[in-house]
Amino acid sequence: MAATAIATALATTIPAAANPNAVNPIPGLNGTFGLPQLSGHTHAVAQITGLLGDNRTQDANVLGTDLGIMWDNGRGEILTAFGDTAGFGAPNLMYGSLWAWRSSALFRSTDRNLSDGMTFD
Repeated sequence: MAATAIATALATTIPAAANPNAVNPIPGLNGTFGLPQLSGHTHAVAQITGLLGDNRTQDANVLGTDLGIMWDNGRGEILTAFGDTAGFGAPNLMYGSLWAWRSSALFRSTDRNLSDGMTFD
């Protein structure tokens, strides 16, 4: 009985829509400046996306991202998949937002020294 109720709840739950007006990927305007200050044994090395990054991801209209997952594709390349990304303009401009929100961006790198950051090809 409990399993049926859980399955029904999962099947009928509608995910909340993302609010494109709540996105602001511009450093300084969104309250962030430079690399994040991390605690513990982890430290930030370089910014790889956005206006302050060396990769010029803004040329692909990728100003901000959420998580990035990297893997070696077995051909000497590192692929990085980003979930949600934000840039300027369409499609949300017609809904009154300056920001374009989308999912799934993939970047490729042949950089083999990640100790100083990663350069996308």
